[in-house]
Amino acid sequence: MRILISNDDGYKADGIIQLAKSLSEIAEVSRGKFTPRPRNNPIYYGGNIPFIQTGDVGRANYFIQSHEQTLNKKGLEVSKLFKKGTIFLTIAANIGDVAISTYDVACTDSVVGIEANESCNSLWLLFYLSRMKRYLDHIATESAQKNINLATIRPLKISVPPLDEQLRIKDNLLQLIAAEEAIHNKNESIKKIRESLVQE
Repeated sequence: MRILISNDDGYKADGIIQLAKSLSEIAEVSRGKFTPRPRNNPIYYGGNIPFIQTGDVGRANYFIQSHEQTLNKKGLEVSKLFKKGTIFLTIAANIGDVAISTYDVACTDSVVGIEANESCNSLWLLFYLSRMKRYLDHIATESAQKNINLATIRPLKISVPPLDEQLRIKDNLLQLIAAEEAIHNKNESIKKIRESLVQE
């Protein structure tokens, strides 16, 4: 969407006023949790509770539909469970990756959970945040590895259009993702056919 007018209060784009709000005004933002050190102690793993880490978010292509690790009851006691539809943002290692959960999951403390309130569509917010990866990586502090924290994330300014406009943008982007996936699948099929013909 083309921005025509901007100021401290918001933006006017194609005649639509978009108010600039902090992320904490439109969503509940809380850090994941996993307190044990070392992290790889097997007594916490192997149950039926999905447990996501930064790599799961990075590989998700917007939608978390699989995970590599699970927690047991003891593991959940030292972690935090987020409900289906939560947006996850990575704050360490691969900073700024985002994805939305398609089921309830627990997550590590290198991931932040973002739960949109009634003024904001979760998928629209997911797509908006996905455009901020380069900026978040740029402002990350460096110690042993780059990281950002809640004090950086909660005040992030988000240009929020009316809900009906959010829904229109969200629908258009979902159609684009579906088209890209269809092209990818077709290319994979062509590649397999080519490889089969070469072998023959």
